[in-house]
Amino acid sequence: MLGKKQRFYRRLENGEDPYSAAIGVGYSEKYAMQLKSRYDAKSRHREKIFSQNDIISSLAEIAVADISDFVTVKDGVVIVRDIDDLPPEKRRVVALIKGAGGGKCAEIRLYDKMKALELLGKFIELYQNKHDTENDMLRKLDDVIAAVENAAEKDISDDQ
Repeated sequence: MLGKKQRFYRRLENGEDPYSAAIGVGYSEKYAMQLKSRYDAKSRHREKIFSQNDIISSLAEIAVADISDFVTVKDGVVIVRDIDDLPPEKRRVVALIKGAGGGKCAEIRLYDKMKALELLGKFIELYQNKHDTENDMLRKLDDVIAAVENAAEKDISDDQ
């Protein structure tokens, strides 16, 4: 026979909400509300972590974005790819598309790569400590490069 705690976790794994799972295994209403509050707080914390990771990924996508994903030049004429044909991670790096009328594109602008790299550098505290040794700075720079390369690899695997 499983204890209350094990049955409670099993119910959670089966998709039941924390309050119902707690009541279902025999916990009091008061304790069920406490469990629900704890799980809600943990869930909000997880969402915060995921949104932080989303921000880092977005900055890395901007840092590795390449204008040739959006335009080609053929015989001196700039040809803009249809934005609807691009994957979402590519579309997210487009800051502006300005039309020239008649379905033609007059300007396409991507978000600022240097600003994205600067923000990534600030995130890993690349610029914070003036007493960092050269090795510390190189390690931090390696972290930024790894994040950018991961975003680039994701782009390549998504294109295939």
